[in-house]
Amino acid sequence: MLSPAPVKKRTPAAKPTKPRRNPKAPTKRPAPKTSRTKHSVPRDASFKTMTHKGPFGTRSYKIYRPAAAHSAPTALPLLVMLHGCGQTPDDFARGTGMNALAEEFGFLVIYPGQ
Repeated sequence: MLSPAPVKKRTPAAKPTKPRRNPKAPTKRPAPKTSRTKHSVPRDASFKTMTHKGPFGTRSYKIYRPAAAHSAPTALPLLVMLHGCGQTPDDFARGTGMNALAEEFGFLVIYPGQ
């Protein structure tokens, strides 16, 4: 005849404890706020706030014109950057670094506002 398997008694689970912090470990610093970072625009380049008025309303936007735009023999390509709802055109421009690429490769960048 088979005997039943022994029943293990359950013990209450121990409460989790917080891991101890190593006092010698470096403390984490918060990420920099890109909207507070100051970036300069190269000489002869511009980053201006403009407004477009049309039959469906008014829309503000920022446009970056690289220094090469002044001496370009033809019109420069245009890139429109669409940002998320929680961002501003300035924050988006700093976060993506697209103005630096526009300076390097010679194109205009527009960041529509909301």
